[in-house]
Amino acid sequence: VDNILVNSYFSHENVLRRFGKNSQVSYLGIDNKFFKHIPSSKKDYILSVGGLIPNKGFDFIIESLSKVDNNIKPKLLIVGYGGTTTWTNYLKDLAIKKEVDLTILENVTDEELLKLYNEAKIFVFGSILEPFGLVSLEAMACGTPVIGVKEGGIMEIIQDHKNGLLIPRDKKLFSSGIVELLTNKNLYEKLSKNGIKYVNDYWTTEDAGRRLINHMYRIIEEKKEN
Repeated sequence: VDNILVNSYFSHENVLRRFGKNSQVSYLGIDNKFFKHIPSSKKDYILSVGGLIPNKGFDFIIESLSKVDNNIKPKLLIVGYGGTTTWTNYLKDLAIKKEVDLTILENVTDEELLKLYNEAKIFVFGSILEPFGLVSLEAMACGTPVIGVKEGGIMEIIQDHKNGLLIPRDKKLFSSGIVELLTNKNLYEKLSKNGIKYVNDYWTTEDAGRRLINHMYRIIEEKKEN
């Protein structure tokens, strides 16, 4: 191929490393007309969303949450899909062992997911070397602060302590980040407000469409020059 578009600079590096081919980043976006803040009472759970497979890092989140003091420890709600019964049962057994109140929901509708985003206290993202992390933008758009592991494409979305928290893959540090958001009202409100503005300013589907069209025009002009 003559032109390759990827969803993050992390993906750009992977393509270059694996195939020796250059690529251009065309960031994705989310439907902020649907995923938006709806004033509602926060419920006592933190949320994570993704496929029920090992590289989504749900086990890391369970172990991190287990280190939060029981007096303030929220429940963990995972909205998942796919995967195997073996892995799902492993997560449930791990949660029991680590004394984490875990619920796993599958096959939720978009409307149900929107409600869950808005009612969650915090959104946690523990995926291993995720190329991008679209669900974190959906959570931000709903005004729910995001904590992400400091690796992969999520580092191109979260600006630490500005629109979310970026934390190394360390259970104690990640646990401390959860506690910080649960107990620091000023920081919580700052990240919530900034997250909504951040998505609306740059990460909408319209923004993504403009980025894609600009790449198409660029390619056409390059063809003309050659």
